[in-house]
Amino acid sequence: MKWLWILGLTVSLLTTLASAQMREWAGARGSKLKAEFVELKFNTVVFKNEEGKLVEIPIAKLSPADQVLARQLSMNRARGALPGRASQPSATPTNVLPHFIDGKWAGWHAVYEHPKLDVLVETNGYIRIQPKDNGKPVGSAIPCSWGIGYYPAPGELPKGRAVLYFDEPPAPSIIKDKYRYKGVVEDKVKFEVEIEFADNTVEFKVEMREPSGIIAGYLAVGVRIHGTHSFPDGTPREKIIKALQGYSLRYKEPKENEVQLEYYPHITLTNSVVSGTVKGPWGPRVVTVEQKRGAVYLSNYTLTPLYAGFTFSKYLGQGPTGPGILFTVE
Repeated sequence: MKWLWILGLTVSLLTTLASAQMREWAGARGSKLKAEFVELKFNTVVFKNEEGKLVEIPIAKLSPADQVLARQLSMNRARGALPGRASQPSATPTNVLPHFIDGKWAGWHAVYEHPKLDVLVETNGYIRIQPKDNGKPVGSAIPCSWGIGYYPAPGELPKGRAVLYFDEPPAPSIIKDKYRYKGVVEDKVKFEVEIEFADNTVEFKVEMREPSGIIAGYLAVGVRIHGTHSFPDGTPREKIIKALQGYSLRYKEPKENEVQLEYYPHITLTNSVVSGTVKGPWGPRVVTVEQKRGAVYLSNYTLTPLYAGFTFSKYLGQGPTGPGILFTVE
């Protein structure tokens, strides 16, 4: 076993979570070892070095970042799923983020794991929040997407600006607390997305910067609560009500008025709200969507029941959004 001095260990060694592949592990005093993680036995990490021999090192002798990494890999292995190998970043600018190519999270760019939810980052940068119960997914994932566009002329339909490329896209990773990516859409409009995690909460922020000389546009963020039921025409109302027991939407208006709605009536939602709490679609889990400052727009299709689905959305101008849209899964 040969340990060498290493300078400039970066957080990327933690965030890439390079599964159990050969990599350089940093010692607490700056030395390094190129080896493959095998297992964590009590307070000792077992590695396989380049010669194929097993090497045991007390976890306290690793750098703080690599101690966390070793424990994370051990937990993943205990669940029977290492993150997997990552696709190689493109040598040319691309509008697709790299992703895990195998393992539990194959096809996803990044993942945040919590006993109550998983947050999955797609290769287009959108996220999906999947509530969990007893470690298993319950109900449909909640998609959160964003878009940048503009109105060509008064009264005309909006036109979107497609993503041209991601700027220095991050490697696929298991996220710990904060995640960020940035890029450029058509007309050289720059954007940046930040997702912050704290226990069972997720905060989603987006900002854009438009160059001078173009038609001023908008930034839209949308959260879709998928439909949960479909009833044939003529289904007795009593049967529908019984099937939707425990399903509800409670929202708070900017003036602090609270409204609770059942899932079965046919209604039209066009409300500005500061928060909305949804019960039912995810079993015991309760999901709250809120805007920490300002309001979001709560809407559905005209005269449809909530069990057909509804949306939270927000439209913004140039610059940072300030406090973003916050999700909480209880």
